[in-house]
Amino acid sequence: MKTNQNQMNADLFMHQIEPMQAKLFRLARRLLVSQDAAKDAVQDVMVKLWEKRSQLADKSNLEAFAMTVTKNHCYDQLKLKRNQNVSLTHENIEDNAKNIDQVIETQDQVQKLNNCIAALPINYRMLIQLRDIEAYSFEDIAGIMEMSETNVRVTLSRARKALVKQMKRQQS
Repeated sequence: MKTNQNQMNADLFMHQIEPMQAKLFRLARRLLVSQDAAKDAVQDVMVKLWEKRSQLADKSNLEAFAMTVTKNHCYDQLKLKRNQNVSLTHENIEDNAKNIDQVIETQDQVQKLNNCIAALPINYRMLIQLRDIEAYSFEDIAGIMEMSETNVRVTLSRARKALVKQMKRQQS
């Protein structure tokens, strides 16, 4: 990851950072809920990363660093209360249903799941997004969330239990 000048040039930046944009977007969308707010957040994060490009070459896990920057930026946005009353959509689930009834049923189930996830506390939503949707390792999540790996595992277990409880509550 280190360049000869210990600084990223535009080509190296685009080669290493651009492929992460989809993951950054999904994380931002999970935290901010709004697709438009998530797009704006990712653009802001990309600008921040570009401005810090001289420091990026020294990062051992660039993707985890980018996810941390995204998480912090989204938290800042939430603190500013710029994102209110927006709908949640989840577009990264492939739908292989053959007929319209199955499509509608699947979309309804995904919407119910997303509603349940959205009702969870933000740290639970974040852990579910990182581990169960993005498939990050516990080590990477610990770095992103600034928690110990043990704490990540315990909190993720609690988040999953809370999600199950929320889903049961919604079904009744």
